[in-house]
Amino acid sequence: VSVATGKEAFSYLDANNPNLIILDIILPDMNGLDILKAIKASKTIPVVMLSAKDTPKETSQAKDLGADDFIPKPFRDEELVSKIHELIGR
Repeated sequence: VSVATGKEAFSYLDANNPNLIILDIILPDMNGLDILKAIKASKTIPVVMLSAKDTPKETSQAKDLGADDFIPKPFRDEELVSKIHELIGR
């Protein structure tokens, strides 16, 4: 499932419990770090952050808010797939 905005993400998460979330920091309607904080406050779903904003500040902030990993863009598909398998135990 793919959603384009934070609002859509919250609507989806209100009705569903995915095995893993891949979340960008830059979204059109809100900051992905704010979404991460809300997710981690109410759910135990692993979250992988993807972003072109990969400064040490953003990476550290994402980890402090509970991100299970942070993968900077551009990334190799194999890297993302490997991380997904690691986090969901496959």
